[in-house]
Amino acid sequence: MSSPAEATLLLQDRVLRVGNFDRFGGSHCETSALKKVLAHSGEEYSEEFLFGMAGGIGFVFWKKVGVAIPFVGGRNGKFPEYIESLGIALGHKITAIQTSSQRLAYAAVVDELEKGRPVICYGDILHLPYFYTNRHFGGHAFVVYAIDEPKDAVWISDRGEYPRLITLSDLAKARSSNTSVFRPKNALLRIQINHEAELTSGDIWRAIYRSYKAMCEPPISNFGLAGIETFGGWLRRAIEELPAVALSELLMSLYVNLELAGTGGCAFRIIYRQFLIEAKRSITCDALDDAINSLDRSIEAWTAFINGLLPPTGPASIELKQHLQAKERIFEKASTEEVHLAARIAERIGELIQPAGHEFAAARAELKNHVQVLNDVVQWESEAFQSLERARKERS
Repeated sequence: MSSPAEATLLLQDRVLRVGNFDRFGGSHCETSALKKVLAHSGEEYSEEFLFGMAGGIGFVFWKKVGVAIPFVGGRNGKFPEYIESLGIALGHKITAIQTSSQRLAYAAVVDELEKGRPVICYGDILHLPYFYTNRHFGGHAFVVYAIDEPKDAVWISDRGEYPRLITLSDLAKARSSNTSVFRPKNALLRIQINHEAELTSGDIWRAIYRSYKAMCEPPISNFGLAGIETFGGWLRRAIEELPAVALSELLMSLYVNLELAGTGGCAFRIIYRQFLIEAKRSITCDALDDAINSLDRSIEAWTAFINGLLPPTGPASIELKQHLQAKERIFEKASTEEVHLAARIAERIGELIQPAGHEFAAARAELKNHVQVLNDVVQWESEAFQSLERARKERS
Protein backbone atom coordinates (compact mmCIF):
# COMPACT_ATOMS: atom_id res chain seq x y z
CA MET A 1 0.00 0.00 0.00
CA SER A 2 1.31 3.45 -0.92
CA SER A 3 2.03 5.95 1.82
CA PRO A 4 0.42 9.43 1.63
CA ALA A 5 3.75 10.87 0.52
CA GLU A 6 4.07 8.32 -2.28
CA ALA A 7 0.51 8.98 -3.42
CA THR A 8 1.28 12.69 -3.58
CA LEU A 9 4.29 11.97 -5.77
CA LEU A 10 2.25 9.92 -8.29
CA LEU A 11 4.74 7.07 -8.61
CA GLN A 12 4.72 5.08 -11.86
CA ASP A 13 7.29 2.31 -11.34
CA ARG A 14 9.92 4.32 -13.20
CA VAL A 15 13.64 3.56 -13.08
CA LEU A 16 15.66 6.62 -14.05
CA ARG A 17 19.45 6.82 -14.01
CA VAL A 18 21.78 9.39 -15.52
CA GLY A 19 24.35 7.62 -17.65
CA ASN A 20 28.07 7.90 -16.90
CA PHE A 21 27.57 9.88 -13.70
CA ASP A 22 30.52 9.18 -11.41
CA ARG A 23 31.21 12.41 -9.52
CA PHE A 24 31.21 12.41 -5.71
CA GLY A 25 32.71 14.34 -2.81
CA GLY A 26 33.49 18.00 -2.32
CA SER A 27 34.05 20.70 0.25
CA HIS A 28 31.03 23.03 0.01
CA CYS A 29 27.61 21.64 -0.85
CA GLU A 30 26.50 24.15 -3.52
CA THR A 31 29.77 24.58 -5.37
CA SER A 32 30.61 20.87 -5.26
CA ALA A 33 27.12 20.01 -6.56
CA LEU A 34 27.42 22.52 -9.39
CA LYS A 35 30.92 21.33 -10.25
CA LYS A 36 29.59 17.78 -10.71
CA VAL A 37 26.65 18.79 -12.88
CA LEU A 38 28.74 21.09 -15.08
CA ALA A 39 31.44 18.43 -15.43
CA HIS A 40 28.84 15.88 -16.53
CA SER A 41 28.09 18.24 -19.44
CA GLY A 42 31.75 18.70 -20.28
CA GLU A 43 32.40 21.99 -18.46
CA GLU A 44 35.24 21.49 -15.99
CA TYR A 45 35.94 23.94 -13.16
CA SER A 46 37.59 23.46 -9.80
CA GLU A 47 35.28 23.85 -6.83
CA GLU A 48 37.53 26.58 -5.44
CA PHE A 49 37.25 28.58 -8.64
CA LEU A 50 33.47 28.27 -8.63
CA PHE A 51 33.35 29.42 -5.02
CA GLY A 52 35.41 32.51 -5.74
CA MET A 53 33.48 33.41 -8.89
CA ALA A 54 30.24 33.25 -6.90
CA GLY A 55 31.46 36.10 -4.72
CA GLY A 56 33.60 34.05 -2.36
CA ILE A 57 33.97 34.75 1.30
CA GLY A 58 31.94 37.00 3.54
CA PHE A 59 30.76 36.91 7.12
CA VAL A 60 27.27 36.76 8.58
CA PHE A 61 26.28 36.96 12.24
CA TRP A 62 22.53 36.65 12.68
CA LYS A 63 20.97 36.39 16.14
CA LYS A 64 17.23 35.84 16.50
CA VAL A 65 15.54 37.10 19.66
CA GLY A 66 14.95 34.24 22.07
CA VAL A 67 17.31 31.85 20.26
CA ALA A 68 20.53 31.00 22.10
CA ILE A 69 22.50 29.86 19.06
CA PRO A 70 22.96 32.42 16.26
CA PHE A 71 23.61 31.71 12.61
CA VAL A 72 27.29 32.35 11.89
CA GLY A 73 28.59 31.84 8.37
CA GLY A 74 31.63 32.70 6.29
CA ARG A 75 30.17 32.78 2.78
CA ASN A 76 29.15 35.82 0.76
CA GLY A 77 25.59 35.60 -0.54
CA LYS A 78 22.29 33.91 0.14
CA PHE A 79 20.13 31.55 -1.86
CA PRO A 80 19.20 31.90 -4.69
CA GLU A 81 21.24 35.04 -5.49
CA TYR A 82 24.51 33.28 -4.68
CA ILE A 83 24.12 30.44 -7.15
CA GLU A 84 22.31 32.42 -9.84
CA SER A 85 25.01 35.12 -9.81
CA LEU A 86 27.61 32.39 -10.20
CA GLY A 87 25.89 31.28 -13.38
CA ILE A 88 26.04 34.83 -14.72
CA ALA A 89 29.73 35.12 -13.82
CA LEU A 90 30.49 31.93 -15.73
CA GLY A 91 28.35 32.78 -18.75
CA HIS A 92 25.73 30.10 -18.03
CA LYS A 93 22.14 30.51 -16.84
CA ILE A 94 21.20 29.01 -13.49
CA THR A 95 17.62 29.38 -12.32
CA ALA A 96 16.31 28.29 -8.93
CA ILE A 97 12.85 26.70 -9.20
CA GLN A 98 10.73 26.60 -6.04
CA THR A 99 7.22 25.34 -5.36
CA SER A 100 4.95 24.52 -2.43
CA SER A 101 3.71 21.38 -4.23
CA GLN A 102 5.53 18.10 -3.54
CA ARG A 103 3.95 16.63 -6.65
CA LEU A 104 5.27 19.39 -8.92
CA ALA A 105 8.62 19.31 -7.17
CA TYR A 106 9.02 15.59 -7.78
CA ALA A 107 7.83 15.92 -11.37
CA ALA A 108 10.57 18.52 -11.97
CA VAL A 109 13.24 16.09 -10.72
CA VAL A 110 11.84 13.30 -12.91
CA ASP A 111 11.84 15.63 -15.91
CA GLU A 112 15.53 16.41 -15.49
CA LEU A 113 16.47 12.76 -15.03
CA GLU A 114 14.43 11.71 -18.06
CA LYS A 115 16.47 14.20 -20.09
CA GLY A 116 19.66 12.54 -18.86
CA ARG A 117 20.65 15.38 -16.57
CA PRO A 118 21.66 15.06 -12.89
CA VAL A 119 19.71 17.59 -10.86
CA ILE A 120 20.73 19.78 -7.92
CA CYS A 121 18.10 19.77 -5.17
CA TYR A 122 17.93 21.56 -1.82
CA GLY A 123 16.74 20.00 1.41
CA ASP A 124 16.82 19.93 5.19
CA ILE A 125 19.67 17.81 6.53
CA LEU A 126 17.47 16.65 9.42
CA HIS A 127 15.51 14.55 6.91
CA LEU A 128 18.54 13.19 5.05
CA PRO A 129 19.27 10.04 7.09
CA TYR A 130 22.98 9.81 6.25
CA PHE A 131 23.62 13.04 8.18
CA TYR A 132 22.60 11.48 11.50
CA THR A 133 21.82 14.90 12.94
CA ASN A 134 19.17 16.41 15.16
CA ARG A 135 19.52 19.94 13.79
CA HIS A 136 17.73 21.65 10.93
CA PHE A 137 19.42 23.26 7.94
CA GLY A 138 17.27 23.57 4.85
CA GLY A 139 19.83 25.19 2.58
CA HIS A 140 21.78 22.02 1.85
CA ALA A 141 22.42 21.25 -1.83
CA PHE A 142 22.93 17.75 -3.23
CA VAL A 143 22.77 16.00 -6.60
CA VAL A 144 20.07 13.44 -7.44
CA TYR A 145 21.28 11.22 -10.28
CA ALA A 146 19.05 8.14 -10.09
CA ILE A 147 15.60 7.07 -8.89
CA ASP A 148 14.17 3.54 -8.72
CA GLU A 149 10.48 3.87 -7.84
CA PRO A 150 9.76 0.12 -7.46
CA LYS A 151 12.63 -0.16 -4.96
CA ASP A 152 11.75 3.16 -3.25
CA ALA A 153 15.32 4.31 -3.82
CA VAL A 154 17.00 7.64 -4.60
CA TRP A 155 20.73 7.87 -5.30
CA ILE A 156 22.48 11.03 -4.20
CA SER A 157 25.91 12.52 -4.76
CA ASP A 158 26.79 14.67 -1.76
CA ARG A 159 30.04 15.80 -0.15
CA GLY A 160 30.84 12.20 0.73
CA GLU A 161 33.16 10.23 -1.52
CA TYR A 162 30.55 7.50 -2.12
CA PRO A 163 26.89 7.48 -3.21
CA ARG A 164 24.20 7.97 -0.58
CA LEU A 165 20.94 6.04 -0.77
CA ILE A 166 17.65 7.40 0.61
CA THR A 167 13.94 6.72 0.11
CA LEU A 168 11.48 8.75 -1.93
CA SER A 169 9.80 9.77 1.29
CA ASP A 170 13.14 11.00 2.69
CA LEU A 171 13.63 13.09 -0.44
CA ALA A 172 10.15 14.59 -0.23
CA LYS A 173 10.43 15.39 3.49
CA ALA A 174 13.87 16.98 3.10
CA ARG A 175 12.81 19.15 0.17
CA SER A 176 9.48 20.25 1.68
CA SER A 177 10.68 20.83 5.26
CA ASN A 178 9.04 23.74 7.06
CA THR A 179 12.19 24.55 9.01
CA SER A 180 12.83 28.21 9.76
CA VAL A 181 16.55 27.62 9.12
CA PHE A 182 16.69 28.29 5.37
CA ARG A 183 13.44 26.64 4.35
CA PRO A 184 14.17 24.78 1.07
CA LYS A 185 10.75 25.19 -0.59
CA ASN A 186 11.34 22.13 -2.78
CA ALA A 187 14.06 24.04 -4.64
CA LEU A 188 16.04 22.66 -7.54
CA LEU A 189 18.33 24.27 -10.10
CA ARG A 190 17.64 24.43 -13.80
CA ILE A 191 20.92 24.93 -15.64
CA GLN A 192 21.38 26.12 -19.22
CA ILE A 193 25.00 25.67 -20.19
CA ASN A 194 26.67 27.94 -22.71
CA HIS A 195 29.55 25.94 -24.13
CA GLU A 196 30.82 29.05 -25.93
CA ALA A 197 31.24 31.06 -22.72
CA GLU A 198 34.72 32.45 -22.12
CA LEU A 199 35.98 33.98 -18.89
CA THR A 200 38.07 37.15 -18.88
CA SER A 201 40.29 38.76 -16.29
CA GLY A 202 37.54 41.37 -15.90
CA ASP A 203 35.09 38.65 -14.85
CA ILE A 204 37.52 37.51 -12.16
CA TRP A 205 38.09 41.04 -10.87
CA ARG A 206 34.34 41.59 -10.63
CA ALA A 207 34.03 38.42 -8.55
CA ILE A 208 36.83 39.60 -6.26
CA TYR A 209 35.10 42.96 -5.91
CA ARG A 210 31.93 41.26 -4.67
CA SER A 211 33.91 39.74 -1.80
CA TYR A 212 35.55 43.09 -1.11
CA LYS A 213 32.14 44.77 -0.88
CA ALA A 214 30.80 42.02 1.37
CA MET A 215 33.73 42.24 3.77
CA CYS A 216 34.69 45.92 3.72
CA GLU A 217 31.45 47.74 2.85
CA PRO A 218 28.68 45.60 4.37
CA PRO A 219 25.12 46.98 4.50
CA ILE A 220 24.81 46.39 8.27
CA SER A 221 27.21 45.84 11.16
CA ASN A 222 26.32 42.14 11.44
CA PHE A 223 28.03 41.41 8.11
CA GLY A 224 31.61 41.49 6.85
CA LEU A 225 34.56 42.64 8.93
CA ALA A 226 32.20 44.71 11.07
CA GLY A 227 30.15 41.57 11.62
CA ILE A 228 33.19 39.69 12.93
CA GLU A 229 33.72 42.44 15.50
CA THR A 230 30.01 42.45 16.42
CA PHE A 231 30.07 38.68 16.76
CA GLY A 232 33.17 38.81 18.96
CA GLY A 233 31.52 41.22 21.39
CA TRP A 234 28.36 39.11 21.54
CA LEU A 235 30.35 35.89 22.04
CA ARG A 236 32.22 37.28 25.03
CA ARG A 237 28.91 38.15 26.72
CA ALA A 238 27.42 34.76 25.83
CA ILE A 239 30.41 32.92 27.30
CA GLU A 240 30.00 34.85 30.52
CA GLU A 241 26.22 34.54 30.84
CA LEU A 242 25.01 31.26 29.31
CA PRO A 243 24.26 28.25 31.54
CA ALA A 244 26.71 25.38 31.18
CA VAL A 245 24.70 23.19 28.78
CA ALA A 246 23.69 26.14 26.57
CA LEU A 247 27.33 27.23 26.47
CA SER A 248 28.39 23.75 25.37
CA GLU A 249 25.73 23.68 22.64
CA LEU A 250 26.81 27.13 21.41
CA LEU A 251 30.52 26.33 21.23
CA MET A 252 29.87 23.00 19.53
CA SER A 253 27.57 24.63 16.96
CA LEU A 254 30.11 27.34 16.16
CA TYR A 255 32.87 24.76 15.77
CA VAL A 256 30.76 22.65 13.41
CA ASN A 257 29.47 25.59 11.33
CA LEU A 258 32.86 27.23 10.88
CA GLU A 259 35.09 24.18 10.49
CA LEU A 260 33.16 21.05 9.53
CA ALA A 261 29.83 21.84 7.87
CA GLY A 262 30.95 22.16 4.27
CA THR A 263 33.24 25.16 4.69
CA GLY A 264 36.42 23.44 3.56
CA GLY A 265 37.90 24.56 6.89
CA CYS A 266 38.40 27.99 8.48
CA ALA A 267 35.03 29.44 7.47
CA PHE A 268 35.68 28.97 3.72
CA ARG A 269 38.99 30.88 3.87
CA ILE A 270 41.07 27.93 2.66
CA ILE A 271 38.83 27.52 -0.38
CA TYR A 272 39.01 31.23 -1.18
CA ARG A 273 42.77 31.30 -0.87
CA GLN A 274 42.95 28.57 -3.53
CA PHE A 275 40.66 30.62 -5.77
CA LEU A 276 43.09 33.54 -5.58
CA ILE A 277 45.96 31.20 -6.46
CA GLU A 278 44.03 29.98 -9.51
CA ALA A 279 43.18 33.57 -10.41
CA LYS A 280 46.90 34.19 -10.94
CA ARG A 281 46.58 32.30 -14.22
CA SER A 282 44.58 35.24 -15.57
CA ILE A 283 45.69 38.13 -13.34
CA THR A 284 49.29 39.18 -12.82
CA CYS A 285 49.90 41.72 -10.09
CA ASP A 286 51.82 41.99 -6.85
CA ALA A 287 48.60 42.77 -4.98
CA LEU A 288 47.34 39.25 -5.57
CA ASP A 289 50.42 37.77 -3.90
CA ASP A 290 50.09 40.29 -1.06
CA ALA A 291 46.45 39.31 -0.57
CA ILE A 292 47.29 35.60 -0.55
CA ASN A 293 49.98 36.21 2.06
CA SER A 294 47.56 38.20 4.23
CA LEU A 295 44.95 35.48 3.83
CA ASP A 296 47.53 32.95 5.00
CA ARG A 297 47.80 34.91 8.24
CA SER A 298 44.02 35.14 8.48
CA ILE A 299 43.76 31.36 8.10
CA GLU A 300 46.24 30.95 10.95
CA ALA A 301 44.08 33.21 13.10
CA TRP A 302 40.85 31.43 12.12
CA THR A 303 42.48 28.08 12.91
CA ALA A 304 43.47 29.30 16.37
CA PHE A 305 40.03 30.75 17.03
CA ILE A 306 38.10 27.68 15.87
CA ASN A 307 40.31 25.23 17.77
CA GLY A 308 39.91 27.37 20.87
CA LEU A 309 36.13 27.07 20.75
CA LEU A 310 36.42 23.53 22.12
CA PRO A 311 39.54 23.67 24.30
CA PRO A 312 40.72 20.53 26.13
CA THR A 313 39.33 21.61 29.50
CA GLY A 314 38.63 18.04 30.61
CA PRO A 315 37.92 14.49 29.42
CA ALA A 316 34.39 15.25 28.20
CA SER A 317 35.43 18.26 26.10
CA ILE A 318 38.32 16.30 24.59
CA GLU A 319 36.06 13.40 23.69
CA LEU A 320 33.36 15.73 22.32
CA LYS A 321 35.75 17.32 19.83
CA GLN A 322 37.15 13.94 18.80
CA HIS A 323 33.67 12.58 18.14
CA LEU A 324 32.63 15.62 16.10
CA GLN A 325 35.68 15.14 13.91
CA ALA A 326 35.08 11.38 13.64
CA LYS A 327 31.46 11.91 12.60
CA GLU A 328 32.57 14.29 9.86
CA ARG A 329 35.17 11.80 8.62
CA ILE A 330 32.47 9.14 8.32
CA PHE A 331 30.24 11.56 6.42
CA GLU A 332 33.03 12.36 3.98
CA LYS A 333 34.88 9.03 3.68
CA ALA A 334 32.57 6.14 4.61
CA SER A 335 31.13 3.86 1.97
CA THR A 336 27.40 3.57 1.39
CA GLU A 337 27.35 0.46 3.59
CA GLU A 338 29.38 2.03 6.41
CA VAL A 339 27.77 5.45 6.83
CA HIS A 340 25.48 4.07 9.56
CA LEU A 341 28.51 4.00 11.85
CA ALA A 342 27.85 7.69 12.49
CA ALA A 343 24.68 6.83 14.45
CA ARG A 344 26.46 5.75 17.61
CA ILE A 345 28.88 8.64 17.40
CA ALA A 346 25.98 11.08 17.12
CA GLU A 347 24.38 9.47 20.18
CA ARG A 348 27.61 9.80 22.14
CA ILE A 349 27.96 13.46 21.16
CA GLY A 350 24.54 14.09 22.69
CA GLU A 351 25.65 12.39 25.91
CA LEU A 352 28.79 14.55 26.13
CA ILE A 353 27.15 17.97 25.83
CA GLN A 354 26.26 18.27 29.50
CA PRO A 355 29.55 17.13 31.10
CA ALA A 356 31.55 19.13 28.54
CA GLY A 357 29.40 22.15 29.36
CA HIS A 358 30.45 22.02 33.00
CA GLU A 359 34.09 21.86 31.93
CA PHE A 360 33.64 24.85 29.62
CA ALA A 361 31.81 26.80 32.32
CA ALA A 362 34.80 26.33 34.61
CA ALA A 363 37.01 27.86 31.92
CA ARG A 364 34.91 30.94 31.05
CA ALA A 365 37.79 33.38 31.60
CA GLU A 366 40.04 31.44 29.22
CA LEU A 367 37.27 31.21 26.60
CA LYS A 368 36.47 34.94 26.80
CA ASN A 369 40.12 35.89 26.47
CA HIS A 370 40.48 33.63 23.43
CA VAL A 371 37.85 35.58 21.47
CA GLN A 372 40.36 38.39 20.95
CA VAL A 373 41.98 36.23 18.24
CA LEU A 374 39.18 37.51 15.99
CA ASN A 375 40.95 40.90 16.03
CA ASP A 376 43.78 39.29 14.07
CA VAL A 377 41.28 37.89 11.58
CA VAL A 378 39.86 41.37 10.99
CA GLN A 379 43.32 42.90 10.59
CA TRP A 380 44.62 40.38 8.04
CA GLU A 381 41.43 40.15 6.01
CA SER A 382 41.20 43.94 5.86
CA GLU A 383 44.75 44.07 4.53
CA ALA A 384 44.01 41.34 1.98
CA PHE A 385 40.96 43.03 0.50
CA GLN A 386 42.37 46.54 0.62
CA SER A 387 45.32 45.28 -1.44
CA LEU A 388 42.97 43.72 -3.98
CA GLU A 389 40.76 46.80 -4.18
CA ARG A 390 43.73 49.10 -4.80
CA ALA A 391 44.87 46.82 -7.61
CA ARG A 392 41.39 46.72 -9.11
CA LYS A 393 41.13 50.51 -9.14
CA GLU A 394 44.60 50.85 -10.69
CA ARG A 395 43.58 48.37 -13.39
CA SER A 396 40.46 50.35 -14.26
